[in-house]
Amino acid sequence: MEELLPSVSIDRADYRACRTTYGCLSSTYKRSNDSNTPEKEYKELQALEKTLRHRLSSLDADRGLPRKFKGLLDDLKSGVDGALDRGVSTDFLTQGLKDSLEDKPDATPAPKPVPPKMVSEKRFKTVLDELRNEKEKNRKPNEENNRMALELKQYQMRERLDPKPSSAPGGECTLEARRL
Repeated sequence: MEELLPSVSIDRADYRACRTTYGCLSSTYKRSNDSNTPEKEYKELQALEKTLRHRLSSLDADRGLPRKFKGLLDDLKSGVDGALDRGVSTDFLTQGLKDSLEDKPDATPAPKPVPPKMVSEKRFKTVLDELRNEKEKNRKPNEENNRMALELKQYQMRERLDPKPSSAPGGECTLEARRL
């Protein structure tokens, strides 16, 4: 469920609030297993679920975050409400732990689906080869342009440092005369 949360790398206050609320929800759930008053912890879970649901629904719906969480939050809500209706006791928690051990839930995430190919493999290779050829054609003129730009900068630097009149006709110094 954590991988569906908004990204950590995006520094937005609403994203941080969602991640913080989820962290509180997760730690409260873990704490409820060792608590002497598990019913109190489950009531806190119920409140945190509502808060997380509200914060996720306040996010931009175009990003799809609220839709991804809707089913998971509904399952959490029904589980917590059912537990509170039956009464949360140490026997209830023990039975839940036994059930989870017998089920042996798979901790590995589901594999990501392979994205559909938009073009055929043959067309992709053809375009890739054309791109490589065009890059190779552009490489030599780019190198020459870079070399000439460097020479021009060096020439301009020499002119600024040594403003002596040159021996070239018209009083202008050529690049070849400067090199000698």
